[in-house]
Amino acid sequence: MGSIVVPLKPQTKKLISLLLLLLLTTTTTFALYDAITSKTTEITPTSNQLTKIVRRLKSTKKESKWKENKGKTSKDKGSKAKKNFMTQKQILTEFFESTTGEKWNRNAGWMEKGIPICKWHGIECNKNGKIDKIDMESNNLEGTIPKSLGKMRKLRILDLGRNNMLTGAIPKELGELIHLRQLYLDGTKLTGNVPREVCGLMSGKLYVIYIDTNKVSCECGCEDYVGGEEDYVFKRRNNHGISGVA
Repeated sequence: MGSIVVPLKPQTKKLISLLLLLLLTTTTTFALYDAITSKTTEITPTSNQLTKIVRRLKSTKKESKWKENKGKTSKDKGSKAKKNFMTQKQILTEFFESTTGEKWNRNAGWMEKGIPICKWHGIECNKNGKIDKIDMESNNLEGTIPKSLGKMRKLRILDLGRNNMLTGAIPKELGELIHLRQLYLDGTKLTGNVPREVCGLMSGKLYVIYIDTNKVSCECGCEDYVGGEEDYVFKRRNNHGISGVA
């Protein structure tokens, strides 16, 4: 193969030199680097040398693209959501374990193989199979409310009232139940504050909330919704605004 005479400007020679230093690490590359940075402008690469350079450039480009995509994948919100995803059955199982389900007064269907969750006691589902009601009133729940209940995004009614062995704080994650219309937590031993996230539901679809105000404090406007029963926070909204009808 004959010589290739390449008239290069100083800036171009410097750029090519940097590229070769960064991208190419073979002995062939260093030989070419020496040739380019020398005073001569005549380079005589062999066919084999050119082939190696092309392959190396392609490999470097693919590696760079792979690293870029890998970085995006690790930060992808979809991956994080998938990692945090829980099925309805998993959430109910956690609820069962957190509230000592084996001691409930009524737990028909719970944790029994072959029985759909929509057939479990106290569970009602919509036409799409999404749980929209959990009714555990006066069912001897003992323990704490798991945070995972906040993942029941289609839930409209949550009744855990009249369970005097239900303790701990009200999870702020319940504030993620954007479709919640009725919340009953009265007659329990829950303590602490009503989380602001839960109070935020009052400006949405939530129109009934029962909580023992002598055990749980509400610092985000619940006092505006105190109804006829002294020990409960109550709110109802109709088409004309807020009323005190119990």
